[in-house]
Amino acid sequence: MNSQTTSSLPFHLLLAGPEEGQEVRLQPDERALALLPHIPPTPMSLGGHLGDAGGDPNSLEAQRWGLVLPEGEDVEHILRELAPLRDLREKQQRAPVRTYCVPAGLEGPALHAWCDDVYEYDGTDEQERPRYLLLVGGFKRLPLELQQALSTRAWVGRLAFDRLEDYGHYARKVCRWAEASGARRAEALFFSVRDGTSATRDGHAGLVEPSYQQMFRLRERGVLSLDGLRGPDELGRAPRDFLEMADTTRPTVLLSMSHGMRASAGGWSSAREQRDLQGAMRFGFNRWVSGAEVEGRTFLPGGFWLYFACFGAGTPAVSQYRPWLELLRAEDIYGEEVDELVRSIEGPALRPFTAALPQRALANPEGPLGVIAHVDLTWSDSFQETQDVKRSRASRFFEPLNLLARGLRAGLAIKGLALAASSVENLLADQYNKLSRGEKVDLVHLGQRWMLRQDLRSFVLLGDPAARLPLRPDLPSP
Repeated sequence: MNSQTTSSLPFHLLLAGPEEGQEVRLQPDERALALLPHIPPTPMSLGGHLGDAGGDPNSLEAQRWGLVLPEGEDVEHILRELAPLRDLREKQQRAPVRTYCVPAGLEGPALHAWCDDVYEYDGTDEQERPRYLLLVGGFKRLPLELQQALSTRAWVGRLAFDRLEDYGHYARKVCRWAEASGARRAEALFFSVRDGTSATRDGHAGLVEPSYQQMFRLRERGVLSLDGLRGPDELGRAPRDFLEMADTTRPTVLLSMSHGMRASAGGWSSAREQRDLQGAMRFGFNRWVSGAEVEGRTFLPGGFWLYFACFGAGTPAVSQYRPWLELLRAEDIYGEEVDELVRSIEGPALRPFTAALPQRALANPEGPLGVIAHVDLTWSDSFQETQDVKRSRASRFFEPLNLLARGLRAGLAIKGLALAASSVENLLADQYNKLSRGEKVDLVHLGQRWMLRQDLRSFVLLGDPAARLPLRPDLPSP
């Protein structure tokens, strides 16, 4: 890599602790990137299931809806809470809901084999195989890798609540909004936390502002009809501003960018504190929006939230970046910054776990129908091209908002992020094959692609993938 390329952008990490000005920021380093090819990526099947490719993708009668449950777990009490949602989907698709049970301990090749043999190629007629799949349970019982593997084959979401009754709160909310009457138009909101850190400055300029401008142009051209469009520079910067903005009566899509909360220099005080606050929306010193702030109030009712921050969706069992960080430590690259990152992926709480903020938002009867967020650390290279500072990749995150605002189902909206990760996977597979044959490969460029692919594939949908904005009734036709 030449010097112009390596000096293009720092590796901003949307992660910060509660101390003032505490931010992790890694400058490009050829040695650091060259270490990544020594960590081959986890296999990611591209899948081939198309459902009813000729049918309306929004039609559950054409595409079907199913449940994915952990085998050997007592989930009957959860299914009783979800009964209203299950009944609604059966009416919409005019067929029973199909259920898949996943054995415990699946990982690696066995996990992909289950996707192939049980979900995709089990002899079921393609018109009867559900393309919308709702995983029910946390990342321990249904691992993140399963959701990633299925996301290339189907339209996938997950419900994972710590409190049993929240499954019922969510199910009834989806059913209530499905009956919403009257034609409406969506509102779009774009919010940047401006806490003075370099990462949020770059996030505003490289992600939020370009996404807002794309939405503005579509509305001006008459391509997308909106009831309201509010940009980041008019919405304030404090937690109260954010919560007041989300107190709306319109069907709303929201993109927010912020740091995600991590431990202070002294670490988490308890497992409970880590589970309550890791990944919360940070607004600077001693200011944040956590799960406690979004329950019991009107917060994006019937809407969708694309929440861009580290650990926004949850914390994995083992960070996919842990092996790289250990190599950086061994080579003494980045020094104390690496220690900060290692502390952020550790802590007293049992991992993996779903972040409290999206849990409380989804359980809120006056909250959103879905949250798109990230598991693990997330980096700026998913929306900024590290090799060319003038190239924006914000459209990766604008497009889900655009599709949601048009009334498409949430699983369809997030599909593009899974496909983007798959396209990077093709390049990685080719380059790793060359490495195995002893051929020359640009290790720095390969390291950049490795980070991008790992980052993109960890954006997940929390919520029902068949949910959509209540722009019109979502009930079965007579």
